[in-house]
Order: sequence, then structure tokens, then C-alpha cells
Amino acid sequence: MKTYRGNITITKENYKEWREKLKSVENITGYLYINSQVKLDNLKSIGGNLSINSQAKLDNLKSIGGYLSINSQAKLDNLKSVSGDLYIYSQAKLEAKNLKSVSWDLYINSQAKLDNLKSVSGNLSINSPIAKSTNKLIDRLIKSKQKRRLYINNVEFEKSLFNKVRRDELSASQVFSLKNIEQRRIAYEIMDKAKMKKLKSFKVLDKKTDKYGHEMKIVVFKIKGFEKEFKYLNCICPSTQREYFLETQSNKCQLAKARSFGLEKVNFIKEY
Repeated sequence: MKTYRGNITITKENYKEWREKLKSVENITGYLYINSQVKLDNLKSIGGNLSINSQAKLDNLKSIGGYLSINSQAKLDNLKSVSGDLYIYSQAKLEAKNLKSVSWDLYINSQAKLDNLKSVSGNLSINSPIAKSTNKLIDRLIKSKQKRRLYINNVEFEKSLFNKVRRDELSASQVFSLKNIEQRRIAYEIMDKAKMKKLKSFKVLDKKTDKYGHEMKIVVFKIKGFEKEFKYLNCICPSTQREYFLETQSNKCQLAKARSFGLEKVNFIKEY
């Protein structure tokens, strides 16, 4: 087996040089960062990390000793194991039909075709809309007795709630009953908004438009099994553009907004 000892970064300026150097190489001991289109037909193993930021053809690659990071389209049909984390970033696409194990964490931020992946030893994080194929993969992974932390859009959930949120199985009343504000926000983002129509007692007490053109509302509604009304400030964060339902006791938008910062009265000049 011909081995290259060291690290490699392939760019559009040097890809021809590296293509020639590596044309018969089967093993790289260090990391391989691919930032330009390249074809490495004989490469079978990488001792360190593999980062793919441009289309790459690695038909015979079987194992990666470090993490695998995908920022582009990648087809790795012979890859069987990743010894570190697996990151599939936004707008990327990974096809690795024979990949069976990831030894650390799995981050799914884009399309993934991992039909035979059977084990992930670390945590599982989903940061993108979930396709049916991805849900099947997750179903397979979480059936194992492996203890892992589960995240949706960087917010942690326990297993039962994780499953219900990712499948949009919670009713609107159940979503708004979640005590954790970040879990509630994620569940609301994923929830089919048509479910809001089933909140028959939903009322708007006050409505304002902030200086950024975002509408704020004080909404109240009742949920079966709870004596007390639920009252929220429904608003948009100007910096992240995230929509929030913040529990409040106030009937006016401005006061509810001030109290969400622990203040009684405030003039918002600029928000970040």
C-alpha cells in the first residue's frame, strides 16, 4: 500500500499537482481538506480528518480516522466507517450507502442518504427540515440502547419529546404548554401552524408594531386541563428573526416586552 505521510489541502491553485502526487496513493496518514474538484480513485483510507468543500470523487475510500465534514456534494459509496464526528452542513448532500458506523457525534444540517448507518456512538443533532429518509435513519439509531444527547436546532430534548417534536405530533396546546422556552420555540417552528386554529379560545388582547416593522401581540388562550389562562407576548427578535411566545402577566405589548428583560419601563432605542 502506497502511503502519503502528512496533511494535505487541495485548492484550485494546486489540485493538478496533488492529483499527480496522489494518483497511486491508497492511504493518507494526516488530514485531507478538499477545496477544489478532484478525483482520487485509489485512495482507501485517511488517518485524520476529511473535509470536502467542493465536489470530490473518492470511489474507493473505506475509512476515515478523524471527523468527516461535508460542505458540498459527496458520493462515498465504499465508505464504511468514520472514527470521529460526521458533519453534513447546510446545502450539502452526502451519499454514503455503505456507511455503517460513526464513532462520535452526528450533525445533520442538510440532505443525507445513509441507508445502512447502524451505529452512532455519540450525540445526534438535527439542524434542518427533516426528510422522511432522515426520520427513518433517526428511528433506527434511537432504537438502540446507546445513551446519547438529542438536539433539534441546537436545543436539547429528552427522547420522548424529541420524537414527538421532530414528527410534529404535538398539538398546539401541547406545544404552548412546554415550560422550556427554547423547546417551545423549536416545537412551534416545526409545528404545522394550521394547528393554531384548534385553539378555539385564542384571543388577542393587544397588538403593536415595533420600530423594525415586526408585529407584537398579547395573546391568551385556554387549554383543557388547565384552570389558568395562558398569556403570551408573541414577538419577533430583531437580531435573529426568530418568532417567540414569551409567557407574561401583562396585557400590553410594551410592558410585556420591558418585563421580559426584567424591567418595568424602558425606551428601546436599538435592539441587537
